[in-house]
Amino acid sequence: MSGIINATNLEVANIKDSTGTNTAMTVDSSGRVTTPNKPLFYTRGYASTISSATAINGVTPNGTIRIMLFDEVALNVGNHFSNTTGKFTVPVAGIYQVNWNIGYKNANNYSKVALFLTSSDNASYGYSLVWTSNNHQYNSSSATVYVSASVGQEFAMCLDTQYTVPHTHEAYTSFGAMLIG
Repeated sequence: MSGIINATNLEVANIKDSTGTNTAMTVDSSGRVTTPNKPLFYTRGYASTISSATAINGVTPNGTIRIMLFDEVALNVGNHFSNTTGKFTVPVAGIYQVNWNIGYKNANNYSKVALFLTSSDNASYGYSLVWTSNNHQYNSSSATVYVSASVGQEFAMCLDTQYTVPHTHEAYTSFGAMLIG
């Protein structure tokens, strides 16, 4: 069916894909909209494991910067995050919101966390880099960034093991991303 629909009010409960098989959007009786298949993931835990030096979007982080792996993958709509590699692979081009948080108390003076998100990232700093002073107290640091991503692009949260040792983290660490448009 093709053509122009000219309507003042369009009343629907579900919008499905072109095959009519998968629900892409639901509108409930109060007007709330849900999109159950929107790509997103959320991980959390002590991040007590790190990966070996591995390329992210063709960029291999320098020195002691390593990808974090997590105790729990709490959400993984579409299964595009791999906790074996610590990478999220973008399934749909668009704007993504990427978030991370790290809580820690370690014996070093600083925590250094980097997001690697694009092929033009700096091998030492990634797309986004946050240094946080420790002073042997309980601390946290976090960041939220927006990325215009293409299909196949990878996201990973890294830490510099010279400054931040995963097994000394006393509080939870989290990392996540979702397609926002």
